[in-house]
Amino acid sequence: MQFRLHDCLPLHSGSMEPAFQRGDILFLDNQPTRINVGEIVVYNVKGRDVPIVHRVLETHELYVDPLRPPRVPCSPCTPAQPR
Repeated sequence: MQFRLHDCLPLHSGSMEPAFQRGDILFLDNQPTRINVGEIVVYNVKGRDVPIVHRVLETHELYVDPLRPPRVPCSPCTPAQPR
């Protein structure tokens, strides 16, 4: 098994306790794989300086109907117009 280290990240909060303590360092492997229940994912949120770390509790299959294009969500900055 080959392990490629891409980055490391110190935990800034105690939200992952008891498995991980505040200040623990996560070593990140950025290989594209299927995400499974129990794994830990790290992602960035626009406008936040610190990445988000979560344990996967459940997964869902995404089905895209080729005959119906996906709906595009409204922009959160655009207020709804009364009808």
